[in-house]
Amino acid sequence: MRRLLSRSLFSVVWLLELLLVLALALLLAVWLWSGTRGSLATALREAAAYLPEGQTLEVQDVQGSLRLGGQIGLLRWKSGELTVSAREIRLDWQPLDLLRRHLNVRMVSVAELQVDDQRAASPNTPEPPPELVLPLDIDLPLSIGVFRLTGATTLQASAIAARYQYRDQHHQLDVEQLQLAQGQYQGRVRLQASLPMALDLHASGQVRTSVGDGQDITLDAIASVSGPLAGIAPLLDMQALIQPGPGNTGALASSRAMRARVSARINPWAAQPVVQAQATFSQLDLAALWPAAPRTLLTGNTWVQPAGPNWLAELNLVNRDAGPWDKDRLPVTSLKGLVEYGAGRWSVQSLNGEVAGGRVRLQANLGEVDKLSANSGWQGQLQLQGVDLAKAYSTLDPVRLDGELKAVTAENGVNFDVALQPSAEQSRGSSLRGLGLTSAAAKGRWSEGWLRLENLNIRTREARLEGRADVQPSTRAARGQLALTAPGVQASIKGDAAARDGNGVLSLRLTDANAMRQWLARLPLTPAWLDTLDLRGGADIDLRWRGGWQVLEPGRGAGATIDGSVKLAQLSVGKQGQSAEQMLNLRALDASLSGTLDALTLTASGTVNRGSTQAQLQVQASGGRDTRGDWRARIARLQVKARDSGLPGPWTVSLSQPLTLSWSAPGLGVAGGQILQLGAAKASLTGPEPGTAELVWQAITWQAGGRVELASKGELRGLPMGWLALLGDLDLTASGLRGDLVFDGQWDVSLAEKLLVRASLGRRSGDLRLQTDTSAGAASNAAGSTIDAGIRELQLTVVGDGDTVSAGFRWDSERAGNAQAELATTLTRTSAGWQWLPDSAIKGSLRARMPQVGVWSLLAPPGWRVRGTVDADLNLSGTRATPQWSGHLDAREMALRSVVDGIEFVNGQLRATLEGQRLRIDAFSLQGAGGTAGGELTATGVATWQQPGNKGTSALGAIDLQIDAIAKALRVSARADRRLAVSGTLQATLRQSRLQVRGALKVDQALFILPDETAPSLGTDVVVLRRGERSNSATANGAGAANSKMLTARASGTTQEGLTGDLLVKLDLGSDFRVRGRGIDTRVAGELELRSTLSPGEAPTVTGELRTVGGQFRAYGQQLEIERGLMRFSGAYDNPSLDILAIRPKLTQRVGVQVTGNALLPRVRLYAEPDLPEAEKLAWLVLGRSAANGGAEAALLQQAAMALLGGQDASGGIAGRLGLDELSLSGATDNGATGASAATLTLGKRISQNFYVTYERSLAGTLGTFSIFYDLSERFTLRARTGEKSAIDLIFKISYE
Repeated sequence: MRRLLSRSLFSVVWLLELLLVLALALLLAVWLWSGTRGSLATALREAAAYLPEGQTLEVQDVQGSLRLGGQIGLLRWKSGELTVSAREIRLDWQPLDLLRRHLNVRMVSVAELQVDDQRAASPNTPEPPPELVLPLDIDLPLSIGVFRLTGATTLQASAIAARYQYRDQHHQLDVEQLQLAQGQYQGRVRLQASLPMALDLHASGQVRTSVGDGQDITLDAIASVSGPLAGIAPLLDMQALIQPGPGNTGALASSRAMRARVSARINPWAAQPVVQAQATFSQLDLAALWPAAPRTLLTGNTWVQPAGPNWLAELNLVNRDAGPWDKDRLPVTSLKGLVEYGAGRWSVQSLNGEVAGGRVRLQANLGEVDKLSANSGWQGQLQLQGVDLAKAYSTLDPVRLDGELKAVTAENGVNFDVALQPSAEQSRGSSLRGLGLTSAAAKGRWSEGWLRLENLNIRTREARLEGRADVQPSTRAARGQLALTAPGVQASIKGDAAARDGNGVLSLRLTDANAMRQWLARLPLTPAWLDTLDLRGGADIDLRWRGGWQVLEPGRGAGATIDGSVKLAQLSVGKQGQSAEQMLNLRALDASLSGTLDALTLTASGTVNRGSTQAQLQVQASGGRDTRGDWRARIARLQVKARDSGLPGPWTVSLSQPLTLSWSAPGLGVAGGQILQLGAAKASLTGPEPGTAELVWQAITWQAGGRVELASKGELRGLPMGWLALLGDLDLTASGLRGDLVFDGQWDVSLAEKLLVRASLGRRSGDLRLQTDTSAGAASNAAGSTIDAGIRELQLTVVGDGDTVSAGFRWDSERAGNAQAELATTLTRTSAGWQWLPDSAIKGSLRARMPQVGVWSLLAPPGWRVRGTVDADLNLSGTRATPQWSGHLDAREMALRSVVDGIEFVNGQLRATLEGQRLRIDAFSLQGAGGTAGGELTATGVATWQQPGNKGTSALGAIDLQIDAIAKALRVSARADRRLAVSGTLQATLRQSRLQVRGALKVDQALFILPDETAPSLGTDVVVLRRGERSNSATANGAGAANSKMLTARASGTTQEGLTGDLLVKLDLGSDFRVRGRGIDTRVAGELELRSTLSPGEAPTVTGELRTVGGQFRAYGQQLEIERGLMRFSGAYDNPSLDILAIRPKLTQRVGVQVTGNALLPRVRLYAEPDLPEAEKLAWLVLGRSAANGGAEAALLQQAAMALLGGQDASGGIAGRLGLDELSLSGATDNGATGASAATLTLGKRISQNFYVTYERSLAGTLGTFSIFYDLSERFTLRARTGEKSAIDLIFKISYE
């Protein structure tokens, strides 16, 4: 027996030891597990599973362990309408201290703590709390970045640092720091855990605010609450004080500073908690103490005390900072009243105040809040006198109103009568603008949940609203009839609307859209952008509906029908200040909409134009809203015919198959963002030139939420080359290009978190015909020949993958060379979308081999031809802001020619090297017309460009350029009437947006033949429109603006691009500069100095002197010798001063023409030495002799004078055509006869400098006289005559004065 007991005892002991070991092992395992990563997250998930029903716990982004603490990204606990959320929680604690019945938390840090309490207020009387005794001591330091309380009460505090402790059966909270509104607070709360639960609270802080004149002040706030919360007689004593802080001086420390004192005795658990309260305050700003309160400066007092079973409150205050409510002010200047409450009833015995510049008086008896009957005692009267709406709300019209509101209960309802009208005395400056209310009256009744307005009549200065209406707020039902008459518009609505049923008609007649807009803009609370609009025209809109407003909810659209129409003859929409051509004009628009919200049908047609662009639109569509609230549509027909008066047209786009659309937005069935989807479809495009392009696309998706997303894929087929020329305003024919190329394109774009792009445009068929330029030795007007390029490949591609985007271009042909270009870079996605940032890396290359064709004429001005071969091998690296280039550029057999101007350069060579941000011109040469015989131009130079140093530096300012050029007998022009060859040097330097040009040129040989008549030219007021330019006032306005900018730039010496210039070139005309034409044949010599700032529109200045060397001038059939010809330039290039003297040679009398003054105002007079009367000067100049008295000769001289002084040469034209030097008619003969019968016709021709021949014949005679003049010396002339009389004379000339 003993052995059995011994064995049993041993077994029990062994079993207990085993259980202890297992328990210890389990505790050790739990201890080890609690220190592993993820144990904290597991524990929180398990705790969430054991919460009571109706409570949930949500955790996110949990890191760390249960034993060592960790981080929690989000912790949200919810119980009914109460939600507590904490973000970015950090926890560090010592769990071993729990063995000593002590909860020791080293740190709890919460970035954001939010409490959302949407629970309804409890109607039950609150009860005192039970004892709050805890089983262990607690030490909890707490740090909260932001605390938010939302719900019936809103509060936000920040920068909270506190410590909670429980020890010796007392709860204690020490707040070291708390930021609330404009104040910094600290305090301590101590609460007894057992009865009577004594409370001891002390808090203090400093409030930083400002007084009415903007001066900052500091206030000290002190509060204390003490007393038992439970037990036989729970009663709390409360004291609060606000006074100026120690940092204020002067007036801020005395009367002007905020002061307030509050004392009260409160029974927190009683139905009437305030036993007694009294408050006095001065300059009290509620906003400084509570963020949601308006700004105030309150002075006054109030008290509350029991009055039998009721309590009575008296209020007396003055607000020195009254203002409009929308300006965060309280529109109450003073308030005085007496209010009594008891047994659930309120009685406003009197309440008088100055509100919004007027007076308000209220008397009312409010019965039990939850009852409304004839015997409940509800009645009241509110009177207004001179209340200014603008002082209550600043956007309202500054009008003073008088009015009265009466209400009384009757038959389970309340009858009311409201009447408002402007006061007799209005505030100064009141113009009754905006709303302009003149009267408002309404009579009605509130009964059984319906507000019935039996008579509503509102009149303003410009509009009136009349009608009746019944509204049931609980069910959102309404019925009635209203009519509105306002400037430019008349509207009416009649019907009823409820949740399930409804029927009504809406009619709107817009007769003057601009008048309606101006009226709406004057109304209060209208958006500011309405003032920026400009509306013109009118419209008629009619709408009928049948069904309740529940049809607006998804899935219920079939329960209502809509039938509407819009008709307008013309409606223009634009911004204020825009001209009629800049506005968007809708004309002859007719649209109709019918069906249910789930199945609508739309038909519309009309014309839209803006400026010179016009589009005719026709559309037929159907669609509606589906069960999820998304909108879907199907466009069965769409045609747009567009035309621009300044461009070829029209262009027509037509759908080849129906197009589907869908639209989803938040609140309409989609959470997160808006989604627009276009279904797959096909459209055709025709233009003014032959051909039809086809646009085919697959479904397109566009989504906008947090970020914009786009997906699109499609093809463009059959795009003719001629269309590209029209759209790009390129004259390919003038540039020597023709062809029948047809292009195809494809695209596949996905714009989301990752950018995916695949797009290409390439040749499908056809070829390009190029005009080859003529060789250097060909005639300047040769037409040249054409060749087919023989295109093998022509394609442009763009590829984007992620943040990398690349583009490529390939050109390969049999006879027009080949080229290949590649460019790759990176894009960065920002909040504004995908952007190409300055530091984005770039990489590219260009390889080109171009033959000798005239394609380069595309880059030249009209009328110019460029040819040459190009060999380029370039590489690009670096970033967008600092690109790095490398490679070389070679050009050979370059030629530049202008047939009209006679300019021709040939045999050009260029060799350039790119290194980083540096372009070096190693060699450049160009020969003038005629090849090696035309001289040569050589140049070298270097250009560098750097990243602009600051935002104010332009791209031009980052370029440094240095070019040196040398011309050696360079034949610039080789035209028959215009030859010029020059030699010299030119230097051009560009630094910091300043271009400096220096040079010295000398003319080696020049010949300019002036045309006989000046070619006609257009006046300055004539504008020549080229293809692509618009002939509208916008063009003129743009030109005017450009001229204004040009004048501004000219005044500052800068170009529109910020370029400043400094040009100084010296020109020596050399010894072989000849001018011929218009009777002049002379050589010109001299030196000129040309200066310019290179500003747009500014003429260069010229200084220097030009002189003629010999030469002749023909005037009125006489060959004059130029003895002196001087042109002195002292500024304007087109207005030199003149000093010219031309003498008729071989006369005994020295006569001629003298020109003085300047080119714009020349003075021309006859010259004689010795001086003669003007008539004699003219006779000697024209006839070569003294004038006779004959009438015919006098008439001839008068005609000559008019021709000479008028700049004409009546005889010179005939004589010149006959090859004669003289063709004259004299009126007297040697025998003294006069009259027409004695007139003699003289023909003369100078054979050489000293040899002259004449033939004279009388109009009445039968024989003529042939004379020969030969100058033997300066004074002796030999004359031989034969005819009716023959003779040989020796003439001796002597000059005398």
